[in-house]
Amino acid sequence: MSAVWGHISRGKGRSSVDTMASEYKRKCKLDGITETLFKNALIGFGQQIINEEDRHEAMPYIADGGDTIIVADAIIDNKDELIAELIPVRERPADASEIPSGKLITLAYEKWHYDLARHLKGLFSVAVYNTREGKLFLCVDQCACRCLYYHADDEGCTFSTLISPIKEAVAGLRENAQYITDFLCLPGLLPNVSATETPVKDVLLVEAGCSVTIDVANRGEAPVISRYYTPRKIKVSRNIKKAQKQFLDTYSRAVKDAVRTNGNVAMALSGGFDSSSVAVLAARELSRDGKTLDSYTYVPFYKKEVQEGKPSYNVTDETDDVKAIAAMYPNIRTHFEDDGGEACTVSLDELVDVMEGPYKAFVNLHTLLNIYKKAGASGSKVFLNGQCGNSSVSFGNIDTAAMYLYRKGRMLTLRKYFYSFCKLIEVDGKESYSSFLQYIKHEAEDLEEEGDYSDLVSPFVRRDLAKAYDIDGRAGESARLLKGGPATPAEDFDISLYNPASYAYIGAMETKLGLYTGMVFRDATRDITILDYCHSLPYEYFSYNGVPRYLIRGFMKDLIPNRILYPLKKTGVQSADWLIRLDAARESVLSMTEKSLVAAFDDPASGLSEYLDKDKISEYLKGPVDFTEEKETEVTNLLVALVFAKFEEYAKK
Repeated sequence: MSAVWGHISRGKGRSSVDTMASEYKRKCKLDGITETLFKNALIGFGQQIINEEDRHEAMPYIADGGDTIIVADAIIDNKDELIAELIPVRERPADASEIPSGKLITLAYEKWHYDLARHLKGLFSVAVYNTREGKLFLCVDQCACRCLYYHADDEGCTFSTLISPIKEAVAGLRENAQYITDFLCLPGLLPNVSATETPVKDVLLVEAGCSVTIDVANRGEAPVISRYYTPRKIKVSRNIKKAQKQFLDTYSRAVKDAVRTNGNVAMALSGGFDSSSVAVLAARELSRDGKTLDSYTYVPFYKKEVQEGKPSYNVTDETDDVKAIAAMYPNIRTHFEDDGGEACTVSLDELVDVMEGPYKAFVNLHTLLNIYKKAGASGSKVFLNGQCGNSSVSFGNIDTAAMYLYRKGRMLTLRKYFYSFCKLIEVDGKESYSSFLQYIKHEAEDLEEEGDYSDLVSPFVRRDLAKAYDIDGRAGESARLLKGGPATPAEDFDISLYNPASYAYIGAMETKLGLYTGMVFRDATRDITILDYCHSLPYEYFSYNGVPRYLIRGFMKDLIPNRILYPLKKTGVQSADWLIRLDAARESVLSMTEKSLVAAFDDPASGLSEYLDKDKISEYLKGPVDFTEEKETEVTNLLVALVFAKFEEYAKK
């Protein structure tokens, strides 16, 4: 993998920008940096050696008889197919590992021109500057696993894997008020609803599955955006056994692609379905080459305190689940991390710098950052996760299946599914079926009603801003997903399965954390073959025969310990003691909040007052501030405001 960047000055002279490498040198772990002046362009490449072929990479590449320059950040998974398609047998090296991804992308451009992305599978962002046509072509992979930013104005065009080099190259860029408003007003963990907007106005992201073509020669021409991918329909058998084989073959191949590296492989492992399913397939694959999988698991520092008062099915310490997986797969080396009880606020400044913007995953990201650093330092080059499993491989509950069957009029199948589900949870289905059916009918009728989101906006946001904010208008078809609910109607599934706005955030986060820690992040649960499979699967199969999350609980029952799969009510609680940790660091947390948030309102250069209500925040802090589960929403809203204040500090530097 790598990072790429470049600036093209409009006109025929030399590039007005000589270097954009300083931020990459400051905060990225790269094995080498190359910058090339090409006619009126500067092109940059920072390399991470993840696979053996990366040692043979020679970016940037020149094509079209010297008229075109190409640079790419890529791991190509369908190398064998491309080699067979693009390189005559007599010209192939004896060892295919000598053919790097950038070379294959260049050959793909020479054959398919700007249609090249349709033929690539893997992780990639590509920039092609064709001086003869006067066009800059940018594209990213189908899920934007590698982010790519760009800016175009009358003076030139600039692109970069990170935002900060663009800010250094282009003077006068300002904060994007709409992005900040989205961040503060949106409910849930997603900080954005746009797949292209960023915290910096007029700096845009290339959207997942899309390309952007910029006419360098004509200042007045707007960039042309083209979509080349959405999940496609494939043939999935109605025979459940054949569907299972197809799923396991597809998922196993996705994981096999993900673990390919000449270094070590690591992952964050819990007792959850997504990480567990990735882990068992990765362990099987790595064992074939005699390699190990390093798993890192968060455990509470305050073990006893955090479990008090919780029902037994709420698992706050997943150590035993992880050990059960490792017992089945001995090549998993387990590591258990508690961060010494640190509060999540310790790393706010560092993470805002790495993320280059405000973020909402502050509860988990502090612990994960520590894990990523340890994994990278121990020689891991690939870090696995299952971030998107809830909307792909582990999707599906009884409510969703029942609503689908009800709306299709398949009442006998609905009854069968419900009785099977009741047997699993040891409830009398005959006594509860009638009330369940009324509930499903009510849920189905509510689909046509408009959502009300006003109560979901933080009270610390200015009321005039919150009142004027149009979640439906901003989120579009995704608005219903923000509010959530127990059942996902079939027409909403594709929105959750393939959500470019979500991919924009996740891809940017993984790219930047990977560059920062010297690794590449791979998520087999959003491999395009998995997306295509889930997009094509009969909808009721996600909870087949009433068994929730059937792709894991049914299709993978022989691969995953039974204690992970059952009982149905078992729920892992992530970062379970995060509030206790905050309370233990109360003095420093409140001091930071006072300095970065409240006092900043009095700074004439601060923009906090445009978005936040100083009086509401001050009143809340007069307290006493209660770091308990009963007050978790208030604490979360406060930390969202604090992260925004930290971003304002970062943006001024």
